[in-house]
Amino acid sequence: MKPLLPLSAMLLLTSAATLTRAQDQTAPATTGSTTAAPDSTSPSATTNSTDKVLLRLHLQSGQNYLMRQTTNSKVTQILPQMGTTPPQRMDLTTINSIAMLYAVQQVDANGTAAVKVSYRSIQVKFSGKMGQQPMPYTTYDSDHPGKSASPIATIYKALIGQSVSMKISSDGHISDIQGLTNIKKRLLSSMNSLSGGKEASAAVSKMMGAFLDDRTFKASMEKMTATYPEHEVGIGDSWPFQLTLPEQLPLVVKGIRTLKERKDGIAYIEEKGNIQLNANKPLMTVNHLDLIYHLGGTQTGMTQLDEATGFVGKATMEQRFSGTITMTGMDTLKTPLRQSKVALPHSASYPLYSKTTIQITTEPFKPAGL
Repeated sequence: MKPLLPLSAMLLLTSAATLTRAQDQTAPATTGSTTAAPDSTSPSATTNSTDKVLLRLHLQSGQNYLMRQTTNSKVTQILPQMGTTPPQRMDLTTINSIAMLYAVQQVDANGTAAVKVSYRSIQVKFSGKMGQQPMPYTTYDSDHPGKSASPIATIYKALIGQSVSMKISSDGHISDIQGLTNIKKRLLSSMNSLSGGKEASAAVSKMMGAFLDDRTFKASMEKMTATYPEHEVGIGDSWPFQLTLPEQLPLVVKGIRTLKERKDGIAYIEEKGNIQLNANKPLMTVNHLDLIYHLGGTQTGMTQLDEATGFVGKATMEQRFSGTITMTGMDTLKTPLRQSKVALPHSASYPLYSKTTIQITTEPFKPAGL
């Protein structure tokens, strides 16, 4: 049987809708970051480290930042027995690096910034093995695209050069999203060339389309960007956070952030949280198989936040998942196993283990010609 789409691949498909969280938050699920040092005349550069600080975005018109997020994900699945085929272990490793340009176009009197976010470059490497048998190696580099028909390359290739405009308030709330429809059309169009049959392509297209719905996109973004503490905080102070993605991926992250240190205008924020993904209804249907995920884990990280801009400069985060995936509808499969009258159960569950590390760096960017 073909390997099923793992959670890491599902989350990878949503990165177009969630990646922009890293720029304007004390990044919860992806971070630990530092930007350029603030100007020496900035109040936050001379503030006594024992004082309290109100962490907010303080962007200025004309500023440009290049953010790069590198994700290394390792997933292990134990696929269930199919007829006379014994259970098999499948190991998947995905490394992807995405660079995005954040251009601050204007800032109003209330501190709300109009920001244009553009996809600059993407590098992806995918490898794995089924038992002792290596799986096809996939790599894609937007700077040297070559020819690749892999699903990941197809999706990311459609993103290069595309942009989304939005307004972000000083406390991280998002409004007036523009350009999402064009990206959605490009991505859905690219799905037509996916291998794996029309049904697999349609399933991925449906999932991607749901995540890029305007309302869902805004909800996802706000849950991730509106994460600054409500009040001023000092060293040792903690505040709770909770992230809940929409029903297409019922992922809930709950935890605590703590201001650990303030030094040279940088706020060091520690994050500890728990992750739950409990879907009592299928997240995907592929080849007549419904996939239901029950996963849990932890998320830890350290974020370095530039107090002068409120921007994440460097961040490191680790996520660990474990749980089960349940397939239902196996007894309806039309396969050689069925033709040979080998009985298949209606459903089967198998374990999944995942470890993901995410690193983010952000630095000022000067476009060519300026």
